[in-house]
Amino acid sequence: MLKLPVYLRGSSYYLHTRVGSKQIKKSLHTACKDTARIKALHILGAITVAVDLSKIRKFNIDLEKGVFQSDGEDDHRRMMETLGAIDRIGV
Repeated sequence: MLKLPVYLRGSSYYLHTRVGSKQIKKSLHTACKDTARIKALHILGAITVAVDLSKIRKFNIDLEKGVFQSDGEDDHRRMMETLGAIDRIGV
């Protein structure tokens, strides 16, 4: 049988796993163990299809120190869009 990272907490089952270096905890909103396993399989399937960690590019913004780092033109464009959003919301 497949071992899933699903556990009961209170009256609801939770999915608790790690994708890359990120930890994911998600309530499955059910007290039924079988339903929780099915929901966990669907969520894990969606995560593995949607996330290809090797293609994720990251930029670094440190507003306190005034440090802005990006890798390449696309990354720089996304960083500038993010800075514009930060300015609009007034952070």
